[in-house]
Amino acid sequence: MSMPGPENALDHVVVVMFENRTFDNLLGRLYRPGEVASFEGVIGRELANPIPGWAEHGADRKVVPYGVAAHMDTPNPDPGEEYQHVNTQLFGVIDPPGNRGVLAEQMTAPFNAPGPHAVPAMDGFVADYICAFTAEMGRQPSYEEYAQIMTGYSPEQVPVISAIARGFAAFDHWHCDVPSQTFTNRSFYHAASASGLVVNGPRMTSSRCTTTPRRSSSGWRRRACPGGYTWTRGCTRR
Repeated sequence: MSMPGPENALDHVVVVMFENRTFDNLLGRLYRPGEVASFEGVIGRELANPIPGWAEHGADRKVVPYGVAAHMDTPNPDPGEEYQHVNTQLFGVIDPPGNRGVLAEQMTAPFNAPGPHAVPAMDGFVADYICAFTAEMGRQPSYEEYAQIMTGYSPEQVPVISAIARGFAAFDHWHCDVPSQTFTNRSFYHAASASGLVVNGPRMTSSRCTTTPRRSSSGWRRRACPGGYTWTRGCTRR
């Protein structure tokens, strides 16, 4: 048997990466219970998150149960996605207390990080969404506003991605490498490193880049950055 030569080697590997959404949010209802034995979705499970006592209806409602998103703009505003916010979402920690209800860049150490050997209880999504909402909107949300964070879509609401998942495959136990934003995880996915960064800092997309941007035939520019390449239109990226 002859060894493969350059004439039949791969020229390109195309990776399509969407923006950050959780599996439960987009595909948690992909299959009905028993339809696919190995599938671990959200139907038939009693999923909920506690409401902190300082929130509206925290004392009487106690928890927000998981439900179906009302429309395609749910949740609005967006939840927090920085390292500080994800710490609260996974571990339910707001440390120091002054980090509650302020923007991520205004938070201070230890940035809501849990103590050593802490096990993520996944019980801080409601608390963190209230904090993120308050920081962005300048007021605490009502129950109906913060309950948005505990919703996901049905296959009928997202028919295209649901059809693709059914026709090919979907990982229901895929975990991000960095509990934080988009570029840190994309860098890890492609190059097993985020260069020590835990947020989408400007160094990730501009000042740490090592080559002059080059215009491709499509008008997009490629920057060689730590952990891989990012594509930008023109010369700037927010």
